[in-house]
Order: sequence, then structure tokens, then C-alpha cells
Amino acid sequence: MLNPAGTNYNVPNFHRIIVHGQTTPMEWTKFTFDPTKNAPNGLDAYGPFSWSRQKVALN
Repeated sequence: MLNPAGTNYNVPNFHRIIVHGQTTPMEWTKFTFDPTKNAPNGLDAYGPFSWSRQKVALN
């Protein structure tokens, strides 16, 4: 894989999750690790990892 600086990385089993900055409403990403799961590569899970967008409740 070629990164933005042009360096070539050779990292086996690497999966990238992009977290966007400055969103309205404010959000954060919740990551979960469950070693008993083996989810296929998807939009919200990969192997033992899963993630979801969480909205910040501003009062």
C-alpha cells in the first residue's frame, strides 16, 4: 500500500478506518473488540473489531 507521502508499507492484516474531523452534529467513533467474533470485512466490522458513530448530546 502506498501512503500519501509515497512510502511503501508492507503490513499484513492491516485494515484502515477513516475518522472524519469537524462534523456537525459532533460525533465520535466507538470501537469494540470481541475476541470470540470473526466478522467479515464490512462497513462497521472486521474480524474481532466493530465500530459505530456516536452522536454527542449537547444540552
